[in-house]
Amino acid sequence: MDDAAARDWDYVIVGSGAGGGTLAARLAESGMRVFLIEAGPDACSSPAPRLPDDYEVPAFHAHACENPAMSWNFHVRHYDDESRQRRDPKYEAQSQGVLYPRAAALGGCTAHNAMIFVLPHDSDWDGIAELTGDASWRASNMRHYVERLEACRHRPLRRALRRIGLDSTGHGWDGWLQTEKARPPESLADDALLRTVVGTARGFAGTLPLPVTSALRWLARGRGDPNARSWRRRPFTGLCYTPLSTRGARRIGARDRVIEAVAAHPDRLHVETDALATRVLFDDAGRATGVEYMKGA
Repeated sequence: MDDAAARDWDYVIVGSGAGGGTLAARLAESGMRVFLIEAGPDACSSPAPRLPDDYEVPAFHAHACENPAMSWNFHVRHYDDESRQRRDPKYEAQSQGVLYPRAAALGGCTAHNAMIFVLPHDSDWDGIAELTGDASWRASNMRHYVERLEACRHRPLRRALRRIGLDSTGHGWDGWLQTEKARPPESLADDALLRTVVGTARGFAGTLPLPVTSALRWLARGRGDPNARSWRRRPFTGLCYTPLSTRGARRIGARDRVIEAVAAHPDRLHVETDALATRVLFDDAGRATGVEYMKGA
């Protein structure tokens, strides 16, 4: 057992994904001593070929999902009844389950996801609040968390107006998760991709008071923000661009959040990679006091 593992910590967090990684960073920033356990490696420090590119380059997220250095492919059964299970179109008889690709790496599944940052509609949040009887789930409350989380960089004019108090978008501007808009003009030289874009615009043109060519210009000018508060007054349906959780056109996620927190508070946040938690330890009062884990890739 190394010195870090033997020390007493205020919190032990198992898993460094969107939930665990973010929580570990916030606790360390608030003065707590945190031991963060991750079953996988740090993807970008791995010697696997192309792994840093697979992590950082947005268009390579499909490669990231299948990169053996961090791919954790679970096969999950949705039903106990085999005949019902086999009716699932995604069921694989050989593995007897449905493939759930997951990332075993620092940052969890934020290390291989598609980086799409599109918020649920208000009715989704309000529906959860109604089902649970817990008003804290209401969209009006959840929007505050989004504003704390996000650092919007795809609405530069609104960001400037916000400095003088003229912002009604509902975006966050100073959070840790930066959001941008992908604008790769080179892709328009791809005839097949251009046909897809035009076909999509034509399919959704009926939802806008615009012809197809005008709709494409409408998008190019930065309209069609699916997360703007103005859209939340009704279900968003139609043509929009996709905000991405990137910084300088490179992936940003829980991994980056953790690494930055470690750099700022090395004495308060320790990250143990290649560490698979196997058991939670309890005291006589039934309180969790620690974990056991196996060390190794």
